[in-house]
Amino acid sequence: MKQNKWWVTPGILGQSYATQDDLKKVIQGICNSATLDQPMDTGHQILMIDLLQHHHEWTAKAGVGIKHLEVRINFGGYKPTRGIWIVRTDASEIDISWTTVFKPGGGASVKDNTAAAARREVMAQIVAVRAEQEGGECPICGELLVTDLHVDHCPPITFDSLLAQWLARRKLSYGDIQIDDKGIIALFVDRALAADWQNYHETHAQLRLIHAHENLTLPRIAVVA
Repeated sequence: MKQNKWWVTPGILGQSYATQDDLKKVIQGICNSATLDQPMDTGHQILMIDLLQHHHEWTAKAGVGIKHLEVRINFGGYKPTRGIWIVRTDASEIDISWTTVFKPGGGASVKDNTAAAARREVMAQIVAVRAEQEGGECPICGELLVTDLHVDHCPPITFDSLLAQWLARRKLSYGDIQIDDKGIIALFVDRALAADWQNYHETHAQLRLIHAHENLTLPRIAVVA
């Protein structure tokens, strides 16, 4: 799907951004500076709503109407993150991902959603490796693992390749996995299937704790699915 570069034309509130990264830096700054659990600054909220209207589920997320937006701490990954929440006029509330709007069509693909849920399903394994190896030596540079760390799937057995192999062995496609994504944490609906994936990952994954900048600069192996 060819992506419409709406951040350039028409931009956000009439402001054009040459690249996605230019706009992302602005949004990240708003999220980082916002007072937690409080209505967002009016000017920032207007900008954020103009951005979020590119979200593929915007109509459903906005619901009966928006009272205000808040930045809250979301839990569920190996570390808490700041996220946007919509508080509606009927007092109901729901989270919304601002990063999703930059995906083609304003939403994640079926493959993206399945992979995200699959990562959540093995998060306990990721957290355990982090706790076990933190403070030791980095297997890449030899420096102590004390700050800004990522748990990495040691190549060539990447996370994407493991998931693709598991699906192939079970004769499943990404779209066959039903995902419960009504909350912050997306998980497999079929808990027996989730357990099977968790066991497969635990058996075959080779996890290691490395520095974040090393993980982000490692070459990526393409997975054909």
